[in-house]
Order: sequence, then C-alpha cells, then structure tokens
Amino acid sequence: MSWVDEAQGRELSAALASQVVAGFTPMLRARSASEALTELGRFRVLCAHRRGWAGVEHLNQKIREELARAGRIGGRAEYFSGRPVLVTRNDYAVNLFNGDVGLVWSESGMTKVHFPGASGTAAETRPISPARLPAHETAFAMSIHKSQGSEHDEVVIVLPEADSPLLSRELLYTAITRARERVRLFAPREAIEVALRRRVARASGLGEALTGLASRNRS
Repeated sequence: MSWVDEAQGRELSAALASQVVAGFTPMLRARSASEALTELGRFRVLCAHRRGWAGVEHLNQKIREELARAGRIGGRAEYFSGRPVLVTRNDYAVNLFNGDVGLVWSESGMTKVHFPGASGTAAETRPISPARLPAHETAFAMSIHKSQGSEHDEVVIVLPEADSPLLSRELLYTAITRARERVRLFAPREAIEVALRRRVARASGLGEALTGLASRNRS
C-alpha cells in the first residue's frame, strides 16, 4: 500500500492523474469487448462522497478529461468506447440490476454496452443497445459503498477533507479490502488521522498499518 498526501483542488494532482491513466490504459487498449471488460475489473477508483472535489461526480469528469488528454479516449459522444457504466436501477426486462457494471465498446461500427455473460465472467459478454440501458452513471470512479462485494487487483482510494462525517476506520477497511494486490491512497494527511480516530472494531490492525505508512512518508 502506498499513500500520497492529496491536497484539495479542482484539478487532479499530477500523481493521481498519472495513476488513473496508467490504471485504465490496459482496458482502453484491449482488442475486444471481453478483454476490455476483464481489464476493467482489475482496476477501480473509489471515493467516499458523490459530490465535492473528491467525489464520484467530479472524479469521473476529471478522469475522462485526463484520459482524453492522454489520447486514450476521443470524441464527445455520451456513449464513447471505453466508458464504464454503473446501473443504478433494477430493470427486469433487460435483466440488469442496481450495482451491475458494464462497458461501452465500439466494434465494426457498432456501439454496444457489454456486461458479463451468463457465467458471471467477462469471457463471454452480454451486449445490449445503449438505448435499452436502465438508469446508469459513468463508473471510472465509484463510491466505496457501491463497491462492496467486488474485488480488483488494484484500487485507488481518494478521500475527502478531514471534516467529512463519512471518514472512519470502517470506510478505510471496506475500501482497502476491495483490492487483491495493491492499494494506492490519495488523501490529505489530516483526513487519515481523523479516520483512524473513529474506531470500528472490525477494522482491527488497520490503524497500525496506516500509522506506519504515514510515518514512512514523513521520513
């Protein structure tokens, strides 16, 4: 796990921008929808809030801008190839439910939104027309709450200011345990300190790990 002291600002820091471009590049350079969906499942950006500089809405917009600036995506279309989407309302007619994650992908001049197939994996995707999508939102970044139950090889966590009432050990524990291999934490130093003071029993050992990480970053 690594930590970057992320200052508040309207733009992504150079370190965070570099991280999200590197994290999403394998997905955006995939040769097929199934490969891209698999790569998407390996990397995710998580945050605590919907709004604010460290919130889902702001980060999704800024990540899209950074990816466009890096030449990874193009165009201004709503359903651009490489756009991850999170379903936010159940729709039994198309068998999609709140929390399902899919990926817009264009092949042979056709744009579809691909979801994992019947096996639950991306090896065989289930494509649908964008017009048939139930309520949804862009999902380069997701809330920590919405991510529960999922796992990724690498997770980038972006925390808000220290005065956020959502900061807690439980929040950090939930976010960190979404990662199988690597966690990169972008947060103001004070936000981490506040979270560590809000003790939650199930997050035992987390405080010691983060305290040690903070100490190493100070040296």
